[in-house]
Amino acid sequence: MYIEQGVFRRSQSSVAVARIQNVQLEDNLIHRFFKTVSASVTTAGSSESEFVISSMDSEEAQQLREYVMERKQSLQHQSSSDDMDPVAASQDFQPLFQLSFSQLLKVGISQNHFRAIGIIMGAVAYLLSQAQEVFRKDIFDWAYTIVGWTHEADYLIIFLLVLIVFIIAMIISMVTVFFTYYKLRLEINRDQVRLRQGLIRRKEQTAQLRKIQIFDWSTNPIRRTMNFVTVILQQASSTEGGGQNTLYIPGCATDHQESLLHSVFKNIDLSPSGLRLHPSMVWRYTLFRGLIPALLAVGASLNLFGYYALFFLLWVPVSYVFNRKLYQSWSVQWDKNHVALKRGVWNYSVSVMPWYKIQSIEFKQSRFQHRRDLGNLWLYTAGGNLMIPYLDLDDAYKLQNLILYKAESTKKSWM
Repeated sequence: MYIEQGVFRRSQSSVAVARIQNVQLEDNLIHRFFKTVSASVTTAGSSESEFVISSMDSEEAQQLREYVMERKQSLQHQSSSDDMDPVAASQDFQPLFQLSFSQLLKVGISQNHFRAIGIIMGAVAYLLSQAQEVFRKDIFDWAYTIVGWTHEADYLIIFLLVLIVFIIAMIISMVTVFFTYYKLRLEINRDQVRLRQGLIRRKEQTAQLRKIQIFDWSTNPIRRTMNFVTVILQQASSTEGGGQNTLYIPGCATDHQESLLHSVFKNIDLSPSGLRLHPSMVWRYTLFRGLIPALLAVGASLNLFGYYALFFLLWVPVSYVFNRKLYQSWSVQWDKNHVALKRGVWNYSVSVMPWYKIQSIEFKQSRFQHRRDLGNLWLYTAGGNLMIPYLDLDDAYKLQNLILYKAESTKKSWM
């Protein structure tokens, strides 16, 4: 594929069709008015798009993508020893599911609203500081005298402010979800999956099933109540540009997730591996995520709150309980072709990958882990990295040897 562009500064770009990972189409309101789209071509090794055509006739862009995908399938057919049915390879996409308006609302409700709350709190703090500089008065003292607030009403006012901030954060999250995932539609055929979404900025992504490296899905108590999960398909990509080749699918019903999983990875039948993490993980996580942050909070706020700052120490038992639950949630499952990592307390997630997609393995140890024959096993693929923490040294070496055997004995290509 060859493209030439520029008037005063000419540039020429070329990429082999067989190396193209995806042809992604996007449009906004201006594109739609002129019936054009933006087309970007990505490969597995690029940190960004190989090249982008900012404005292209929509029909021509569709023809370009269809030509590229058909050409890739033709090249794969020529280089493969297995006979591929050309009719099946070019079959039309079949819809798997589409988000309705009510499902969009559910996705918006189940989002993590803390980021929006943080943005709102930061904006409010900035406005208050600016107002105090302009009026040369303490805003809270002004509220007590002018508005008529009383100190007895402090707790009620704080509760109302927190409630208002939470409602605003939820509205922001839901509006963001609505504009980003409006009319989200997932389609699939024998070789590819296609995702369409967006209101103002519409996006269309495709992924070849054989190039998907990791199949992730996650849920939380709210999503479990509503019976849906969030699915992430990670394709082969560079470390810097991984987001371009990732398909993010929220609001996927559990039966659709199972259907998609068995379409991406064939003949999957996971069972427990018997591997267990070391219990010292609980105490180490509690030390670094519970005790040390609590002591720092007490030291930073002791002058301001006095003995009330000691309440921050309550975070230590809370952290211990959370880390204990996290330790108990960890599970490694596998079958003869796949391995899966399951973990999480509030946000429970599962990552599945075929053995032969793992490109390298690394065993890392801290000084504490080295003294106790423990370590963290890192699994590297072309689509992302996964880590199994606090493995016993013997178990880590056994798993490492198993992965190397699986990778070297297979005849399948990781791409």
